[in-house]
This record gives sequence, structure tokens and C-alpha cells, in this order.
Amino acid sequence: MTLVTGVVVCGGRSTRMGRDKSLIDYHGMPQWQFAYNLLHPHCSRIVISCNTSQTKQFQSVNNILVDDAKFTEIGPMGAVLTAFRAYPSSPLLVIGCDYPLVASDDLSNLMKTRQEGIDAVCLYHEVGQVEEPLVALYEPSMHPILLTCFRNSDFSLRKALVRSSTLRIPPASVNSLATADTPEQMTQLMELLKTV
Repeated sequence: MTLVTGVVVCGGRSTRMGRDKSLIDYHGMPQWQFAYNLLHPHCSRIVISCNTSQTKQFQSVNNILVDDAKFTEIGPMGAVLTAFRAYPSSPLLVIGCDYPLVASDDLSNLMKTRQEGIDAVCLYHEVGQVEEPLVALYEPSMHPILLTCFRNSDFSLRKALVRSSTLRIPPASVNSLATADTPEQMTQLMELLKTV
């Protein structure tokens, strides 16, 4: 069976939040660690994907994967392309570090939904039925599709999912894909966590 690589995507700028979202403590630990723990039962190896400015904060972590110089400044697509460059034959189970309510069931459902001939499986937002590219499983067949997008200067992972053979599944909970981009939203999420 093919080894699945887990990828915790931490490389965002967090401009509106004013602090690195991967370090926010929603669960008694930094969010990157929470995401890592979620991936652990599903993956044979897990990497922490970050940009060059974050390497110092992860210097004690053995398995960091710094964005390839070729793929910097293009958002999350850079993290996925860097991971595929490092592990070209491995499916990638990807989770962004800013989804504190994603559950193990969500990742289990992504794994169970994999099918022959399918490039990716992702969760979708129930409002608008929009694909969530940062809670998704990318098969190796997605790599050349992403490279084509990159060469065309189209850096949207969501658009790449729409153009490929992608299965979309609902989240395990209505709150699974809740995220925070501002301090006010972070406070709201922390309050919500007290009730779930």
C-alpha cells in the first residue's frame, strides 16, 4: 500500500491576525501540533510545511519542509508543490494550521473516499458548496495538474481541484471548517470550542 504523507500547512502570512496562526493555542498546544496529532493515525510520515521566515520557530522540529525557492509567494499551492517535489509518489493528506475544529473523522472520511482514477478528495463548505483545498487528500496524479497551473501563473488550489477529477465530501460537523483570520474571529472560535 502507498505511504501517505501528512502535510501541516503553516506558511501563511497571517497578516490580518497579526500573529502566526500556526502558534495559536486552541487545544492546550500550538495549532500546528494539534494538526500534526490529527494526521498521525492516518499517515506514515508527517511534515510541517513552512516558509523560510518560520524556520527559526520550528528549529526543534525534525520534520519541517521549507517552501522550495521556486514555489515561494504563491500561497498554499507552494506548500503542496514543495511536498510533491519531496515525495512525488506519495499521496498527500493536507491540513491547514488554521482549522482548529477539523476532527479525526474528517480525515478518516477523506481516506475512505479515495478511489482509483480520482486526483483528489476534499471537504467542502456547506454554504456555497465550495471546495476546501486545505483539508484534502491529493493523489500523485494531482502533481502534474498543479505544475501546469503553476506554469500558467494560476496559483489557486481551489480552481485546480475544480479542474481535476475531485471528489467533494461534507465535513463531519457543521463547524469542522470554521477558521479565524482576525483576533475577533479567534476569540469567537475559542468560545465555540467551549461548547463542542
